[in-house]
Amino acid sequence: GFSKNFLAAFNYSVMALLFYLVIVIGGAMIVLMTLNWPLIFFMIGLIALTRVMISLSAKQSVLLNLLLHPVQMINLAVIAFLAIQRYLTHTNVWKGRKV
Repeated sequence: GFSKNFLAAFNYSVMALLFYLVIVIGGAMIVLMTLNWPLIFFMIGLIALTRVMISLSAKQSVLLNLLLHPVQMINLAVIAFLAIQRYLTHTNVWKGRKV
């Protein structure tokens, strides 16, 4: 589903998608590995405030959006992996047809 069009946002550049993932997911992991608690709390605060603003602007549950953030990041990585795999192997299928 989503993996078919995922690379289109990056102009079908696998390197651009990987760079984005390194910044979004890898950046948070690097901050966590520093064990610099003020920096970790600052990062968590920025992520939480962003999720709160998105929830309020979309009239969604703030608590649910905050709790599901890690799941959303895992899904982002899985969909990106599938998009790259299907793009490189030319195995995109839509409604039973190869795209």
